[in-house]
Amino acid sequence: MINYYHSSLDALLYSERIGLEKTLTSNFKNLFDYDPEVIYLNNASTGILPRKSAAEMVKFVQAMALNGELQIDQMFQTQAEFRTQASRLLNVAAEDTTFVKNTTDGLSIALHSVDWLPGDNMIVQEDAFVASLYLAHYCFPKVEKRYLPLLSTDDFYCRLERLIDERTRAVVVDLVHFLSGYRIDLQRLGQITKNSNAYLVVDGIQALGAVQVDLNRTPVDFFAAGGVKWLLGPAGTGLLYVRNQILDELTPFGISWAGAEYEDISRLYPVRPLYPDARRFQPVNENYIGMVGLTASLELLNQLGPAKIEQRILNLTRMALIGLKDLGCEILTPDQDEKRSGIVTFKHPHLESASLHKRLLANKVICSLREGWLRFAIHFYSEETELEKVIALIDSLVNQQRHRRKINA
Repeated sequence: MINYYHSSLDALLYSERIGLEKTLTSNFKNLFDYDPEVIYLNNASTGILPRKSAAEMVKFVQAMALNGELQIDQMFQTQAEFRTQASRLLNVAAEDTTFVKNTTDGLSIALHSVDWLPGDNMIVQEDAFVASLYLAHYCFPKVEKRYLPLLSTDDFYCRLERLIDERTRAVVVDLVHFLSGYRIDLQRLGQITKNSNAYLVVDGIQALGAVQVDLNRTPVDFFAAGGVKWLLGPAGTGLLYVRNQILDELTPFGISWAGAEYEDISRLYPVRPLYPDARRFQPVNENYIGMVGLTASLELLNQLGPAKIEQRILNLTRMALIGLKDLGCEILTPDQDEKRSGIVTFKHPHLESASLHKRLLANKVICSLREGWLRFAIHFYSEETELEKVIALIDSLVNQQRHRRKINA
């Protein structure tokens, strides 16, 4: 790996060592190369690739162009570096993580590895992102699905306890809701599934990188997260955690010879035993270019500190919520810090969301339009002054719309 950092990160790490800095500051723009005129609030769709991550990918491609094939010791080293950073972010053992190409890939491995029997059922969050809904619907037509909405249910956890029975094999949820930004209480959810012996399968793509995730103290069986959003990685990358204690209960899905214990690929026979951990799920001919980019991004997040990143994001989203409420916006996102993440979702009563979205984009404010709502997705590198500008811009756009209506009345 290239061991260099830029001035803002150097300053943070130094001040942390001497005990002065306890929270992140906002001076992180020079970690990225995107247009300085852009206000980027779209990490729930696609994160910005840090300069260091892009440099690592270029370095890897250049080495491949010069040297040809990747030697097995280089393959193992690249995989090991990825698992080190992924496991550090999740606070788990490195061998309990593996590389996947996206969240859906990880969820598919999880659900297909369960030994489903006639009469079994799975509970699926009804308003989860559609990745898990498509998997459940099309890949498991003979398994009973019990759908439980999160947003329209007053007590999600009590309803879940009533739905679970002795034939429930898996509960599939989003840790952070893609639309509202609502964050599930993973500790409480894990206790419910643990008591019922159901596997807890978590889509963590809208959480990991934005909020702290500690799987060492939370009973989660599978955790999948793509790298392209809050982890600031390239497309085609992601991670999967599998709790080691359940491996003997699973039928490995999607395995290849890369999941076996080879030290020397000059002799491939006989068939080797699989790794006794999540490495058994690692694919052959992985996206190593993407892997080195994601590894560098994970390293950056680990250096900054997940707890500090979360606190900064919560501070920024609180600021956005206050400003939007002052404008009279309808808010879908929870107020409470423990239920919130990096997503702020809203509507304005006097300007249709699609129209407001179009005008924000025209003013270089990058955000998303989802299900009739506007969604801001705010990462640690956003600045308070940017949010102030966006709130003022929305106010101005709404006033312009009101003025046009008066003229046309």
